[in-house]
Amino acid sequence: MESVTINGADVPVDYDGARIALPALQASNVVTVTSRGEYSRSGEGLHRFLDPADGQTYLYTQYEPADARRVFACFEQPDLKAPFTFVVTAPPAWEVVSNQRVAARDDTAGGQVVTFAPTLPISTYITAIVAGPYHRVDSSWSGGDLTIPLGVLCGPRSRSTSTPTRSSRSPGRDWASSRTPSTTPTRSASTTRCSSPSTTSAPWRTPAV
Repeated sequence: MESVTINGADVPVDYDGARIALPALQASNVVTVTSRGEYSRSGEGLHRFLDPADGQTYLYTQYEPADARRVFACFEQPDLKAPFTFVVTAPPAWEVVSNQRVAARDDTAGGQVVTFAPTLPISTYITAIVAGPYHRVDSSWSGGDLTIPLGVLCGPRSRSTSTPTRSSRSPGRDWASSRTPSTTPTRSASTTRCSSPSTTSAPWRTPAV
């Protein structure tokens, strides 16, 4: 945990390993938390997998039921919904996917910065990021006035058999939840800004690996 500010003022970082204390809150507040966490190897939080078959690194998030706090500070209750905006810094050839469409993709020295459009107000546990040298196949399904976009991400070993399938997704307190993931040598960084009652944006940055 690097820093916590409340309504523009720095406050001492009071982190008990699971939650961050937020003192002297007003009726309306903006809280910004900057932290650096470790990748998960257990499939929870932000999972990092080094595939021995191709030597490539693959990342994906899994937050159910209560693992979003492994990646960014949040009020982790299903009834506290908020719009999320994710910004991902990744190697140039990586596919980067989130809940919403890509709003902007900017090339940088040795990488790319992908900015996604804001989500509708949703619970933390259904936010998602997938990043890595995945093979991507896009398609769509249409019926009547409805068109559903379809897509598959897979490793290069599976690309010859990948087929898109239909899927669907349903689009304060004095503590913010956070938890340190299982120990791994590689780290990710995040900055989360929360404004009460539940509006949250989470610029999310991952170093090249």
